[in-house]
Amino acid sequence: SPYAGSASTFLPKTMKKLNSGKKLNILAWGDSVTNGGYLPPSQRYQNYFAAMLRKRYPASKITMNTLGWGGRTTRCYFGEPAGSEYNYEEHVLAAKPDLVITEFVNDAGLPPDVFIKNYERILADFRACGIEWIILTPHYIIPSWMKLEGQKKL
Repeated sequence: SPYAGSASTFLPKTMKKLNSGKKLNILAWGDSVTNGGYLPPSQRYQNYFAAMLRKRYPASKITMNTLGWGGRTTRCYFGEPAGSEYNYEEHVLAAKPDLVITEFVNDAGLPPDVFIKNYERILADFRACGIEWIILTPHYIIPSWMKLEGQKKL
């Protein structure tokens, strides 16, 4: 497989914990797709991911926490004051997850310079805290939001 070894390369601490049967604390952080309130818990991407990890690494104790705020961007979390349930420093960094899975389809609407600045900040913060990171590619959204005039059926 062309992707063999990718997790070991990009998520070495996570893989070491999984392979040794240690506790792994994961945070799913994002917008309404991460919140997933419109789905039964078993169908939310992060819970499905955790279930698959538990199946593959049954000796590990895997915890999955979710911080999803519908209609918001990374910039919104950065702007929340101390004490807010969505404050980035208190509920992402201070939670001390081993791994963060980020999904922010709403960030696709940010100006490119803001988008880059936000993700550079997150990367620097996560590295400083020893947090490993998976960024989910945003899903396909409403064509008008993507400034498309139509779509081609395959």
